Amino acid sequence: MDLSVILLNYKTGGLVKQLLKNLFAKPLPLDYEVLVVDNNSRDGCLKMVQENFPSVITIQSSKNIGFGAGNNLALKKARGDFILFINPDVAIISEMIVKLFTFIKSRPEVGIVGPRLLNPDGSLQFSCFRFPTIFMPFYSRTILKKIPYVRKKLNRYRMVDFDHKETRPVDWIVGGCMMIRKQALDSYGFFDERYFMYFEDIDLCRTFWKNGVKVYYYPQAEMVHYHQRLSADEDFIKNFFNKTLYFHISSWIKYVRKYIGKKA
Repeated sequence: MDLSVILLNYKTGGLVKQLLKNLFAKPLPLDYEVLVVDNNSRDGCLKMVQENFPSVITIQSSKNIGFGAGNNLALKKARGDFILFINPDVAIISEMIVKLFTFIKSRPEVGIVGPRLLNPDGSLQFSCFRFPTIFMPFYSRTILKKIPYVRKKLNRYRMVDFDHKETRPVDWIVGGCMMIRKQALDSYGFFDERYFMYFEDIDLCRTFWKNGVKVYYYPQAEMVHYHQRLSADEDFIKNFFNKTLYFHISSWIKYVRKYIGKKA
């Protein structure tokens, strides 16, 4: 089988339905399967999928186990040579999926590829980054980001120094939309389940690079992403009790513990 498309749902049943409608409205010219994992969201998502899209494989988690662990449930059942992880809030176009597939299949040295993501208004949404330094999340979540020196550091991290229209290797690609070579996952491991949410995509890309497998940004494939990073829209103090911010900080600490003193 060519491709496994994996969607992870947590209280986004309506978005899952819309994504599947778009996908099946113009089926991919590939031998593919679709798997939907429900992280115990109790929104009736899997029932909706089973009634409206009977060919889709559904997987129910008994509790919300997070992004990495939830996707790993589907990975254990996936039969595709390549895996497309895609968030329900991404507006997919079949032609763009084929572009990603054609690129990664033709480049055996590439293990992960991500598209150019756009905001709903057509502006660029950063989706490829350099590996973060130890204080980078703290810089981006506090008033320190207004200091010119810190802003320069953040711009380098976000790869503002190029126009994002060039195909190139990058440190890491956001997990909301990435295509991965299954053989590499089988060889070097799935998502690290110690991260509940955030940093599992950085960790996976770092693992691939460590083993000589390249990560690429491929802007010829474009998709619109409706996601809003709510925990980053306000200052740190205003969001101190935001659960999403808590998950980010928790994963940041785990990432630092895992990689401190190790060269990226």
